[in-house]
Amino acid sequence: MQVCKRDGRLLARPPALPAVDAHGRALRQKLMIYTSEATHHDGVPIHRALVRKLWDSHTVSGATVLRGIWGFHGDHKPHGDTLIQYGRQVPVTTIVVDRPEVIAACFPIIDEVTGTHGLVTSEMVPALLMLDGGARSGTTDLADYSF
Repeated sequence: MQVCKRDGRLLARPPALPAVDAHGRALRQKLMIYTSEATHHDGVPIHRALVRKLWDSHTVSGATVLRGIWGFHGDHKPHGDTLIQYGRQVPVTTIVVDRPEVIAACFPIIDEVTGTHGLVTSEMVPALLMLDGGARSGTTDLADYSF
């Protein structure tokens, strides 16, 4: 796992991975964007702005947002729902998994939306199996690639 951004500061772009390993097994890459539900980009929560911009770009095949209950990262104080509060401060994670070239193409969008907030990480996904109704694609064979 590589940390790409922290609090809006670009530390590294996601590593450029090949489409397949030496044995021809497909590689996928995952970006995880950690923010707070209360953090906004252009007046919209960052996770909503990310999903909208990624959808509008037609670059990635999907994104998922998970809402947490309580969390922290680095030197930031723990945050989440409390009994008495003015606004929701729960952590949210936006997840994008796709082919390495697609991740490279969508990263400028993620970089722009997380210009001042968020933690962005990248990692290789060694296997991907998708089940959609009766359709099955991918495999559980683990790809082998060191980066």
